[in-house]
Amino acid sequence: MRTFGVTDVGAVRRDNQDYFHIEQLQGRTVAVLCDGMGGARAGAAASELGCTAFFANLSLALSKQDVPDGDVLLSDAVSYANLRVCDHSRSDKNCEGMGTTMVAAMAEGEVCHIANVGDSRAYHYQNGTLRQITRDHSYVEELVEQGLLRPEEARNHPRKNLITRAVGLNYRLKCDCFTVPFGIGDRVLLCSDGLSNVVEDEAMEQILRREEEPEGACRALLEAALEEGAPDNVTVLILSR
Repeated sequence: MRTFGVTDVGAVRRDNQDYFHIEQLQGRTVAVLCDGMGGARAGAAASELGCTAFFANLSLALSKQDVPDGDVLLSDAVSYANLRVCDHSRSDKNCEGMGTTMVAAMAEGEVCHIANVGDSRAYHYQNGTLRQITRDHSYVEELVEQGLLRPEEARNHPRKNLITRAVGLNYRLKCDCFTVPFGIGDRVLLCSDGLSNVVEDEAMEQILRREEEPEGACRALLEAALEEGAPDNVTVLILSR
């Protein structure tokens, strides 16, 4: 398994509220990416706390004798992260209203389990084709699903950054879970909306075809976002078999 991750403040923002971590846990490769919100201090705190809490819960669960299946493991870890961020938001007035998106991947054997909340995305690259796995929890995505907005219109919609689900906003939270095949040569790409909002999926696919190594691909994707003006923080992670 080869992995790499990179994050950048972008060309406009002063602070980086994205946070990520990649770790090997009990023979599994786990990656989490969070994109915080709620002001510079609160957003950064939410993303780091959410990521740290996620790994703490997952590590404990994997150390036990009876380990649940992948979807349950990730869902429980997201729920615990949500609890921790909610508690912190309510105990510290400076962090009131903070929250974070979260997208996580756990590769075990020939499958990869994925969980997401918000509009940070997971993609699956297989046989030269890039496919979006997650569905954005956003206002414009709901309009697209209802047939009220075309996908190409969603990219430039004035309310495209309005998300409908986030870690830390409500004690009751449901994440989406997915399982994809993860064979030799496959890659799973996790990214914040700082990449997906400015770089088309087709352009990402072309970069992944050109750059086979995770580090080279991550850096090329970041550079593509910066060339497009990078109005937001940009974070890219890749897991490759």
